[in-house]
Amino acid sequence: MSEAAEEERDEMDGKTFLEALEKEREAFWEVRMDRRTLRLEEKGPMDQPELVRRLNQSLWAELWSVPVLGAWLAEIDDQEIRLGVAQQVADEAKHARLIIRRLRDLGSEPDPESAVPAWKAAFRYIEGLDHWVVKMVAHNLGSEGNAKERQRIYVDRADPTTAEMYRNSILPDESFHVHLGQLTAVRHCTTPEMQARVREAFMRIQEVQHESALALNRLCA
Repeated sequence: MSEAAEEERDEMDGKTFLEALEKEREAFWEVRMDRRTLRLEEKGPMDQPELVRRLNQSLWAELWSVPVLGAWLAEIDDQEIRLGVAQQVADEAKHARLIIRRLRDLGSEPDPESAVPAWKAAFRYIEGLDHWVVKMVAHNLGSEGNAKERQRIYVDRADPTTAEMYRNSILPDESFHVHLGQLTAVRHCTTPEMQARVREAFMRIQEVQHESALALNRLCA
C-alpha cells in the first residue's frame, strides 16, 4: 500500500473519531474497574460519612467549573458551543448551590478541599491544556462523560432526598454538557494532528480519574 493510501485509510472524520474515543473509554474502564466496583455497590446504602465525603468531592468540581469554564468563553470560536458553555457555567453554579444546601441540611459544613488530590489533579490538568477544543473534549466528553456514570452512585445508594436532587436537577444537565463535548469532537476534531492532541488529553483524564476513584473508594470502604 502506498504512503498516500495509508494516510487516507488512517484519516477519520469527527464523527468516527468520537466513536473511537467512546470505545476506548469503555475498554479502559472495563479492564480497570467495573460499574459495581466504581459505585461500591456491595456496601449497600451510603452512610452519612460516605455521603458527605462524596458530596464534598463533587462540590469541588462544581466550584472549579464556574470560573474556569467561564474563562474559556473568550477562546471558543464556535457560537453554538460558546453559548452552550455559557449555559453550562450557570448549571455548575446551580449544582454547587444545591450540594452546599444538601450538606448543610445533613448538618455538615461544606468542605470541598477534602477532595482527594488525584481528583483535583484531573481538573487542573484540563485547565492547563492549550486549545479550547482539547479542553472541551477532555472536560465535557472525558470528565463529564465519566460523571454521568459516577454520579449514578447517588441515585443508587444515597438517601431519597439526595437521590432526587441528582436524578431531577443535576444528571439531566450532565447529559447536555456531554453533548457539547460530542459536538466539539464532531465539528472540530477533523485533522490527524488535532485528533492526536485530543486523544492524549482524553485518555489522560481517564487515567487520573481512575486513580481518584480508587483513592475515594478506599476512604469510603
